[in-house]
Amino acid sequence: MSFITNLFGGIWARVVAGGLILLAILAAVLKLIGAGRAAERADQLKRNAEARRKSDEVDNRVDAAGPAERERLRDKWTRKP
Repeated sequence: MSFITNLFGGIWARVVAGGLILLAILAAVLKLIGAGRAAERADQLKRNAEARRKSDEVDNRVDAAGPAERERLRDKWTRKP
């Protein structure tokens, strides 16, 4: 019984406590990193949705355009030799 009392009563108690504190700090840092990644992912999804909405809008405008308007749009966005 004295071995267990000595083990948890001396320096080892401080070592274990220090280790637990370091693990708690590490867990908090990892949570913050994960939250930052999730926020970046959400921002990227918003940008992708906006780009997709604009692309769909342009597609709809081109589909609704007449032949002359389509030719003008094609000439506007085609590289000149």
